[in-house]
Amino acid sequence: GASGSAPHHVQRLARWRRFRESSSISKRPFLNLSYSKLSCKAKFRALCALNCCWYILLSSCRFSSSHYGLSLFVPIRYLADPRCVKVKSGSDYSLANNKPKQRSLLPRHCDLGMEQPKDVSTDFNTAWGCREDAQTVAASVPHNEGTSPVEDTTIGIVGGGLVGLAAAVALSQAGIPCRVFERALAMRSSSQGVVALWNNGLRALAAIHPELPAKVRAAGSEMLTVEPTIIDAAGNVDSKVMEWGKMAEAQYGQTSVMISWHNLQQALASLLPPGIVSCDRNFDGYHEERSSVLLRFKNGLQARCKAVLGCDGMFSGVCGQMFPDAQFIDFGQVTWNALLPRQGLPPGSVISNCTKRLNSSEEPAWSSFLNDAGSGDAYVQVRVSDSEKSVSMSASLGRGGLGLAGSKAQMLKVAARRANISEAVQAIDEAQLFERCMMARVPHSTWLSAGGRVALMGDAAHGMHPSMGQGCNSSFEDVVEMAEALSSCDGDWSTALARYEAIRKPTTDLMQLFSNYVGAHYNKGEAAELSDQETRELSSWAQTFPSRGPPPTSADVVRKFDIAGYHGIKVSSRSQL
Repeated sequence: GASGSAPHHVQRLARWRRFRESSSISKRPFLNLSYSKLSCKAKFRALCALNCCWYILLSSCRFSSSHYGLSLFVPIRYLADPRCVKVKSGSDYSLANNKPKQRSLLPRHCDLGMEQPKDVSTDFNTAWGCREDAQTVAASVPHNEGTSPVEDTTIGIVGGGLVGLAAAVALSQAGIPCRVFERALAMRSSSQGVVALWNNGLRALAAIHPELPAKVRAAGSEMLTVEPTIIDAAGNVDSKVMEWGKMAEAQYGQTSVMISWHNLQQALASLLPPGIVSCDRNFDGYHEERSSVLLRFKNGLQARCKAVLGCDGMFSGVCGQMFPDAQFIDFGQVTWNALLPRQGLPPGSVISNCTKRLNSSEEPAWSSFLNDAGSGDAYVQVRVSDSEKSVSMSASLGRGGLGLAGSKAQMLKVAARRANISEAVQAIDEAQLFERCMMARVPHSTWLSAGGRVALMGDAAHGMHPSMGQGCNSSFEDVVEMAEALSSCDGDWSTALARYEAIRKPTTDLMQLFSNYVGAHYNKGEAAELSDQETRELSSWAQTFPSRGPPPTSADVVRKFDIAGYHGIKVSSRSQL
């Protein structure tokens, strides 16, 4: 140093000692260095070495020291304080539930060296404030062994079913980054259900991706003929054959397609770029921030998105958080269905490109389908529509499930009345027989979250009775409108979601009411107010897309229908199911 002044390192050490004496931290235990036995230069070198250790620790955790206002001479001896963290890889913090096991990984920036209170109930990074717009969890989390940082994407899609994958295909086509978060460990390679794609669904798929119509026709079965059979309460049978394909061609310009659920899912997945779908992401909650949404999953992983689409089905977790008291409709109907190879069925029981449909008013009221599902498969379904008897016949007391013991025996009790159906049911392996109860939703007041950055789609938004086959078809319309809104919003995601809801909700609410109306009248009760002609008019209106006009006047009957007071119907919240 200059003449008459102490060496530079001595001056800095003196300033450090004054800082210790004037601050509250001087009362804390420090690293037990024997200062009296060290020279000034040795003390200074030791202090520098310890500061290097502190910087290495911060770097390994992917934090910037300047972010927390740390100077070179932060009191690094706090690391020796027994109340501070002992950094052991993966031992003191569990990201799986976002709660400290014993101690937080690092002290809060506002209280260095102090353990976080044990009653902390907020998420781990609340106190860090790493992002200006973060209200709950910061963008950066410590990257310790066994943990992962928060994923970032523009649009997060919860649910990798048909609607979620279709949305991902449409957004990828529009050049909008997105990720699909699916709770299953892998995509399905089999299923027990089918989807009937009507005119509106096929046109929506063509708008989503031009290759989709050809893919579904190749994997499915064109519905060229329909053989409806009606049995009245006295046992009188009325059967006929309808040239469904020619009728559809004349009215809509194309035939409808029957396809298995998993084949349709695979057709959609084949058009996605690699890395879009993340499995083992079971939704656990979302939190809306000022300019983003944080998604949490039950395996501890998280994702931050500009907007979120809830496509996770009838019992949607996203909808459950948005509307904890949302109302469900239990129709009191039980269905058993299965997919099986056509070669395992008696000859003639299933005809190529044909749908055999039966409706019986016998006791108990029941219906069935024997369909060509394409790809060499046949679809068999039996449904008991008598609400007084259906639950008692259920192998699960109305809860549903796959491969339930006794489900095949119950199905045969009904199917035994028709030889061709009984023979088909006999060929089904009970382990592949799926039982489900007919459920739907009461229309929501809105499809948007309070912050406007989360929107519902598909069954999560408008779950409806399958009577009119519009659940999946109308959902693909959702995808078309959502993709158009997002691709033209110039980054104003909340406005795009609001536009989507404004366009889709009025039309789909009516479709939902119409489907639930028809489904309710399957139950034993009074005759429907709508005539057959009025029902056909409404069905034709529902299948028109994209230039759908106003609904027919008969829609007023559907809007006024009180489903909660109808025979055999139960309306309850999710917690009461």
